[in-house]
Amino acid sequence: MLYQDACRQIGTNPELQGFDLRVLFFLLGDLDTENWLDIHHGRLARQMSTEDHTVSRPAVTRAINRLVAQRILAKGEHRTYRLNPGFGWKGDQAKQAAAINAAAAGRLTVVRP
Repeated sequence: MLYQDACRQIGTNPELQGFDLRVLFFLLGDLDTENWLDIHHGRLARQMSTEDHTVSRPAVTRAINRLVAQRILAKGEHRTYRLNPGFGWKGDQAKQAAAINAAAAGRLTVVRP
């Protein structure tokens, strides 16, 4: 679930471009429990491409880097990212507070089932 205030923040952020938002919405469709994402930039570019429009891996990488710079996504290890829990949450609500505190402290903690 995305939060209304977060949607307004993203929608009015002058640092984000249209393609950044396309990447964000595509990633939200793949959001895993507790906001985790496993992002392979090349595969994401292929998945976002259509017959009429090819999406390049460098464009996806730039968009993801802007989302990280704006603290919408946080980069973890290897290809792991996490949606800032202040923008929305998918999963156990009891773990959300710990995730928000970790994000505020600039830490990503891997939550193992």
